[in-house]
Amino acid sequence: MGHSLKMPHRLKNFLFWVVLALVAVAYSPSLFNGFIKNDDPGHLLENPTLRSLSPENIRAMFLDIINTTYIPLTTFSFALEYNFLGYNPFVYHLDNLLLHLAVTALVFFFFRKMGLSEVAAAIGAFFFGIHPLHVESVAWVTERKDVLYAFFYMLAVHQYWRYVKSSDRRYYWVSVMCCFLSVLAKPMALSLPLILLLCDWWMGRTWSLSIIFEKVLYFIIVIPIAGITYAYNVRVPWNSVGEAMMLWMWCGVFYIRKFIFPGELIVFYQYPKPLSWANLEFIASGLLFLFVVALVFYFRRNKLFVFSVLFYFLSIFFLFRFDDLENINPVSDRFMYLPSVGFCALIGFWFAKFLEEDKNKKIALVLLVCLGFLLTAKTFMQCRLWRNASTLWSAVIKHSPNLAMAYVHRGAEYHEKGELLAAVADYRKAIELKNDPYARSNLAMIFKEAGRYQDAIAEYTRSIETTPAFWGAYFDRGNLYREIGKYPLAIADYTKVLKILPGYAEAYENRGTAYFLSDNEPAALADFNFAVRFNPRSINATNNRAVIFAKQGKFDKAVYDFSRSIRLDPTNPSVYFNRGLAYSQSGKYDLAIADFDQALRLDPNYKEAYLQKMEITGKSSLKLK
Repeated sequence: MGHSLKMPHRLKNFLFWVVLALVAVAYSPSLFNGFIKNDDPGHLLENPTLRSLSPENIRAMFLDIINTTYIPLTTFSFALEYNFLGYNPFVYHLDNLLLHLAVTALVFFFFRKMGLSEVAAAIGAFFFGIHPLHVESVAWVTERKDVLYAFFYMLAVHQYWRYVKSSDRRYYWVSVMCCFLSVLAKPMALSLPLILLLCDWWMGRTWSLSIIFEKVLYFIIVIPIAGITYAYNVRVPWNSVGEAMMLWMWCGVFYIRKFIFPGELIVFYQYPKPLSWANLEFIASGLLFLFVVALVFYFRRNKLFVFSVLFYFLSIFFLFRFDDLENINPVSDRFMYLPSVGFCALIGFWFAKFLEEDKNKKIALVLLVCLGFLLTAKTFMQCRLWRNASTLWSAVIKHSPNLAMAYVHRGAEYHEKGELLAAVADYRKAIELKNDPYARSNLAMIFKEAGRYQDAIAEYTRSIETTPAFWGAYFDRGNLYREIGKYPLAIADYTKVLKILPGYAEAYENRGTAYFLSDNEPAALADFNFAVRFNPRSINATNNRAVIFAKQGKFDKAVYDFSRSIRLDPTNPSVYFNRGLAYSQSGKYDLAIADFDQALRLDPNYKEAYLQKMEITGKSSLKLK
């Protein structure tokens, strides 16, 4: 179906590389961005499973649910980066950009497989690569899952296409393997079997049961894995059928509007208010939705147009929201990452067609250059918006000045950077807007750090009074009580947390510490056992349990637990030190010296390790801490 401008083969290759170079330039500001204090800590900065590539940690990566999302392959990619290069933001952003460039290249070759000319494919891939709607997927480290799943997704499509054209089953099995890797990177790969059926239609395959059976294995792979994430995010879908359809259609056209007019792009959108058909925004969305349906019917003989719309719908419809829950993003730019592929194919085809016609060539070329420049500039500036959380949430506040959670997030960034006055101002604004419990809890942390313990306790208490099920306020207040020596009150707060979250390992761990500090070793040991049972990778609980075993003279059990902690995190000198003490007290002096030496290698200023090593040779003495 391609239009083929007559140009030398070398120039065509040059055009492909120019596209990738322009995409790289558009996203280059992201390389200088930092981490974002939204999901980056949970997925990356504070994720203990990344700290070593031990079998236990790798197994944990494939068992963990992070922020209610099952993305083990993405987590494993973070672990590889951390273990070889540490927490250098440049590395993570560079890898995201390289993956985006790889996906852009795969999109180009996919368009060529569809029959688009090299020029049409290059233009379509260019629009995919530089579209500002994709900045969130590339410039946010946590959204590695978007570019990673898309990479394997498009590989799966390519291999399936080769299988259909060659009938070579090896390509089919490679496609299935890529499908498996894609859904392990992000649950949005759930749409892949549907897109493969769409590709069958595009290739003109005769419909038969065998075509359906080919997709069974894909469904068997993606449904259970994506279902894990769905199970953690399932909710009551709507208040009424009418409201549900209103919100669903608004979501459906939101992405189309943002793709065509990517004006203001922010990290958190809200539904228009009020939620009513009397709201002109919903009336317009409903009419636009019907208009798109009418266009598909009118252009039903235009195979590429139908393909483009169906590619969009089949790869995103399950993310259209039916409900309006507070602090839950109803739509996100990142969800449009791969679903935009079909529209990009259509744009590439139309531009290439007009460039072939002498009377339209100049107009098409000027329009292409101007539109490409505007989108590239927008993407360049949008990447800079993701420099840190304060710039990101300031944009949200500008768009939605009454959104309390935006002030909470920006305040947390100010707090992290030590700009306490700005943080307090944002927290107080969030409290003013809706008496936000998270703002009160975060404000309490500032009071705690300033030594104003009573003020901190008062804010935690007000947060709990506002939201009695807010377990985080109980947990943080319990931590404060423990730190100031009020162990019974700390234990009471941790117990409240465990009534709300019965399997919360860290609450058991911290309550166990409070019991231990109040000389109730049996209760402490029981809580540490629970903590390890609910989270076998709980380093602190394992280490603390080992200390109790050592105090009880159970040195074999102590060494076993210390060794488990070391396998989970081999960079912690205090665990080597404590295991060395256990070896020393059980008479295994060579092993003790080896552990003290390792502690000193990790921390050359570890005075206690040096003194314990000297004590074995009769020069000094210290007790187990």
